[in-house]
Amino acid sequence: MHAVRWTMLVMSCACFAGLMACEDEDDQLPGDGDSDGDNDPLAPRAALRVVHGSPDAGNLSVTVSSAANGTTPLFLNLILAYTQVSPVDTVPADEPITLELKGTAGTLHTTAQLTLAADKTYLAVVMGYAKAERPEGAADLRVVVFEDNLSTPTGPFAHMRFVNAVADAPSLDIDRNYRDILQPFFGFVPFGEGTLAAGGEVPVGERMRLAVFSPERVEAMFSVDLVAAERMTAIAVGSRGRELRSSDGLRLLLVPPAGAQLRAQSPVRPAAAVYLLHAYPLFGPVTFVLGRDWRRIVIDQDLGVDGVQPTAFGQVTPRVFVEPSGGEASDRQVAIEGRPGHEVLHEQLPELTPGSTNVFVLTGLESPGVGQNPLTVIGPITLPPAPTGASASVTLVQAGADANELTFALAGGSYSVTSTVAFAGVDATTAVGVPLGDVTLDISEASYTKTFSMQEPRRHVLVSYGIAAPANHSFRCGLLSVTANGQVEPAITLIE
Repeated sequence: MHAVRWTMLVMSCACFAGLMACEDEDDQLPGDGDSDGDNDPLAPRAALRVVHGSPDAGNLSVTVSSAANGTTPLFLNLILAYTQVSPVDTVPADEPITLELKGTAGTLHTTAQLTLAADKTYLAVVMGYAKAERPEGAADLRVVVFEDNLSTPTGPFAHMRFVNAVADAPSLDIDRNYRDILQPFFGFVPFGEGTLAAGGEVPVGERMRLAVFSPERVEAMFSVDLVAAERMTAIAVGSRGRELRSSDGLRLLLVPPAGAQLRAQSPVRPAAAVYLLHAYPLFGPVTFVLGRDWRRIVIDQDLGVDGVQPTAFGQVTPRVFVEPSGGEASDRQVAIEGRPGHEVLHEQLPELTPGSTNVFVLTGLESPGVGQNPLTVIGPITLPPAPTGASASVTLVQAGADANELTFALAGGSYSVTSTVAFAGVDATTAVGVPLGDVTLDISEASYTKTFSMQEPRRHVLVSYGIAAPANHSFRCGLLSVTANGQVEPAITLIE
């Protein structure tokens, strides 16, 4: 699903030099209340709630100013603490108004004029940093107003939308986890923006987690309990540059419709992403099964369609997430089935680094002969370093079933590198500075030469697999491209 921006009004940004003292963070929210100062009960009004998502602004009060009504306190006697949401109040509609944020040291921010429509509900999100001491690249204090019109879902779904209010995250994505499989939800959302106002469908199921991504990595995962027909705005606040457990670490605020209770989600450590490449040359499509017993998950090629869709020779599975270490050891067990119920191999994945991307390769032969390798799963493959400039970086992996070593020769323009790579070498040789454009790969032991194009400055994994002996004609090389946020795209099979 592509990201769709919310209907929103972005206020001008102003950060004042004066610092404010923090008040007691335990202030409780009172019940809903109406503001004084509106002398015309028939004047058009809009409903407004405020979410406090500025990590260092301290406790805030909010006033509204309009030409007809002057300056009026909103949410009478209410002090909003960080991560709190106000009750609903009404403001003048169909005329210019401004919002003013006040702390104990005075005014911190005044918005530009905005006009809200009558009889609609809006969510004003306070975001950014008020003080000079802040994470690198963090944005100034501001207010962004979103129209609040989440639709009511039907069936076993909740409706959710996503707002990126993380001050030092130029863009964020969020994925939904259903039974340990994370599926793309929205797409990258720039700072200060949000997705479709009506919300997107989230399947309600056990062990739901939401994972927040930047283009560089998984920033945090959050354990969430959603129920059918629930409506929720998920707002990421804080800083990706701080430790998760710090006071301004990344948090996820779950804001329900008016009248329900706000939920602030503390992060859990990121799970480890796993991809499996089917490189067993003498077997048709296989089914990868993660876990055991009631935690058994079949990894289909299309995670959005129910039913067994096995992985063919040369294909890589979609991304699945596993507990990186500890917990139930069975969570990291992988069974490979040649057909449903017929297990050809059972492997235990090692402990993995939280938030990491891990590639494993199924290769070898069930009945190996002389000079051949037994059926095994190799990995995790070490990803190459991020490329610099207009170049790519490549990890070279030798998974050929009948070769202990193969020699990879990469050349393009004036670039040339030759590496001898051993079977199952998970810390395989890396080639860095590979030029973009046409690159030629030569593996002399397999009488294999292929010219292909490197289009983007990305990390890649180049895997040789199958039978290297030229007479068998089953030798392959697969090129796996790693995106900026650590996702592995479908393998490109290089065949001469």
